Amino acid sequence: MDNSFRLAIGNQLLPLDIHAVAADSTGHLLEIDWEGPVRFRFDHMGWGIAACMTEGPDLRLDLTADLGAMPFTAEARSERAGLQAIVDAANAHLGRVFQVTSERRIRLTVGGTIDQPVTAITLISAVVRHLVRVTPYLELFAVFLNPTGGARPAWRRGRG
Repeated sequence: MDNSFRLAIGNQLLPLDIHAVAADSTGHLLEIDWEGPVRFRFDHMGWGIAACMTEGPDLRLDLTADLGAMPFTAEARSERAGLQAIVDAANAHLGRVFQVTSERRIRLTVGGTIDQPVTAITLISAVVRHLVRVTPYLELFAVFLNPTGGARPAWRRGRG
């Protein structure tokens, strides 16, 4: 009995060679030229995560997310200080994975190489490996930012 897990995309089951994403009428995989990045999106803790897999000397998987706006000091002094403390602590521990953009948005960028050949196991393992590092900080960000985009929790409103 086969107890392995497989990811289905349409009628295609992973493990899947990244260069073989088409099948003929008998179901045999056809080789195609793969150019450009492979992109997909998913949700983690209410935040939309964008994944991008690119080929180069090594195959890379990068995850990015917009976590929300860094408030102005005049709006919410304690929230801004708390969010900046999380950004600073995370970056001191993990390297520069959180940035405050020029538009005052907090952005997550984490990634690294992915094992080849790409299979469901290697792909999901790479995603999990990247998310495990940042999830404790995402939990802290959720105290100040509502990842689902709704209103801030009632206990956070009006503080500043």
